[in-house]
Amino acid sequence: MAASTVTIAKMTLNELKTMLTASDATAAASDSTYGAGYYVKVPVGNSAKLMILFFNSHGSNAYDIGILAGTAPGATDTAIALSDLAAGGCKAIVVESAKYARNGYIIASGETTSIKVAALQLP
Repeated sequence: MAASTVTIAKMTLNELKTMLTASDATAAASDSTYGAGYYVKVPVGNSAKLMILFFNSHGSNAYDIGILAGTAPGATDTAIALSDLAAGGCKAIVVESAKYARNGYIIASGETTSIKVAALQLP
């Protein structure tokens, strides 16, 4: 199976936008391309900054989430990791897309398919 790909919602300055929820998010899928685990690909496009939201849709278990280190020129070689996103919880991170890019994507990771990912392109 291949990693899922997120459709990015775009923000505009001075415009209210309904916040994304878990029902708008894409579930992580098993993919051995990046090592054993569950992944979602977030397209970088021409955005300098992306807000990535992680949702845990499981009813009782906490799961680990993260962003893989980038491989593009100038990218960081350090991944971002968070242990135990609470059941039903949501965490958000704004990342500099160039620092975490891998072949045009930022790779979000989760411990299971209960982890869902959404993304906002910031103005």
